Amino acid sequence: GIVGRALRRSLLAGETGVTREALSEAISGFLPSTEGLEKELQEWAAVLECTDREFLPPEIIGKLEGLGGRTKLQERLSALRRMVE
Repeated sequence: GIVGRALRRSLLAGETGVTREALSEAISGFLPSTEGLEKELQEWAAVLECTDREFLPPEIIGKLEGLGGRTKLQERLSALRRMVE
């Protein structure tokens, strides 16, 4: 991860531990994974397949309600599929 990259930069610079500069460079160079959309797609697909709200954690129920319910979730899922393909 980011700390590992910072440690590697620090060691290559002859330091014995992570430096502030190396950590700052590692953070500024970080590019988030594009797998985030795929993960969101998989999570929402699982929510749609769930047959009982009791099985869903409260935070997922809150997100589902925030989206506008199952119909809006299906629309979001379709949009995610188009983006991932």
